[in-house]
Amino acid sequence: MRKVLFSMILLFIISAGLFTPMLCYSVSAVDAVEDSWHTKAPMNYPRHNLGVVAVNGKIYAIGGDQLSPNVSTMCVGFNERYDPKTNKWVVLEPMPTPSSNFHAVAFDGKIYCIGRDLTQVYDISANSWSSKTSYPASRASPIGVHVLDGKIFVILTSFNPTVGCEMYVYDPAVDSWTAKNNLPSDCLIMSSFMLDNKLKIVSGFIEPMRTKVLTYNTNTDKWSEERIIATNFMGNSRSFAMTSGLYAPQKIYIPQTLSRDAQHIDLSNFTSSIFAEANITEINITERSTFTRVYDPVSDIWVNGTGVSTSRMGPGVVVADDVLYVIGGMDKGQSLAVNEQYVPFGYHGTLPSGAAFSLDNLAFMDLLVVVVVVAVVVVLLVFFLKKRGRGKQVKANPDGDSMSSSVVI
Repeated sequence: MRKVLFSMILLFIISAGLFTPMLCYSVSAVDAVEDSWHTKAPMNYPRHNLGVVAVNGKIYAIGGDQLSPNVSTMCVGFNERYDPKTNKWVVLEPMPTPSSNFHAVAFDGKIYCIGRDLTQVYDISANSWSSKTSYPASRASPIGVHVLDGKIFVILTSFNPTVGCEMYVYDPAVDSWTAKNNLPSDCLIMSSFMLDNKLKIVSGFIEPMRTKVLTYNTNTDKWSEERIIATNFMGNSRSFAMTSGLYAPQKIYIPQTLSRDAQHIDLSNFTSSIFAEANITEINITERSTFTRVYDPVSDIWVNGTGVSTSRMGPGVVVADDVLYVIGGMDKGQSLAVNEQYVPFGYHGTLPSGAAFSLDNLAFMDLLVVVVVVAVVVVLLVFFLKKRGRGKQVKANPDGDSMSSSVVI
């Protein structure tokens, strides 16, 4: 009996050990198909013009505007965290002052929400908010916010084209702002991004009309022209996101919805190459066009990706573990809670499936298997001890009948 029991326990443990990796893999990963969109769990609160940022593989969606057919636009302070591994949202402490059209950036365990006349900071571990000093400019709004050398650089719009866009740097350690040199005064629409730990902008210039890449030197506090590029891309850093190069090649992704202002517009005579490169020849009022522009900042090459499934304006765009997420937005006079995931070109990571049985899928399933193994072993031991007790009782009463031995447990 002991040999049989030992063999059963050993076989069960070995089987559980072999089965655990397969079980964990089946709930923790799905096949990654590049240039593809997937619908994920929506936010709890629909909104647009929100701030989004990724921290340690999780996505925070903060603030924004809320609009519905029966309610006028109002600013909200909702704060939610999305975990791609579980495909679930968790509601967190809301912003003290509702805000929208701000930029969210993460640094040292905190999320800095920087907008015009307002800087609010969310402490992730404490789930609490605090207010900090705002940048000096009172009328200008940020068009780019980036962390560099332990400080936060904020590029602002300009209301005076002869002056150029302002830039300030914020030091979180002392809660203070320092003005930096303005950008060249002939800069037009700008987009900013970080590449190789350097702050760069892409902007059109008036004379001569061309698109350039400028690089900022933190030591000299000056912008230098890096090169002229083929095509400008529209929008500030809130409307696009950049892969890091860890699981996908380092590229800038710009998911866009082409809005309509007339019943029909023929774009064949337009000089802007953005329409031709996206194969868009006309706009009809009966439908919207969505497309994803993909830019390689090193080779200066543009390609077209699959357009986002849900057309919308003002969504949050963010990259978490080199996977793109487009969250919220507005369409047809109503705010959306939609959340869509995009697998970039050349992606070679592992996509989470969003299984419900996941705290940290692998650890949770390992723990579950151990608990089951222990429970089975205990049941088998109890059964063995009971069986052994019955045998001893029968031996102690050799002259008794079967009825007398069966009443002893």
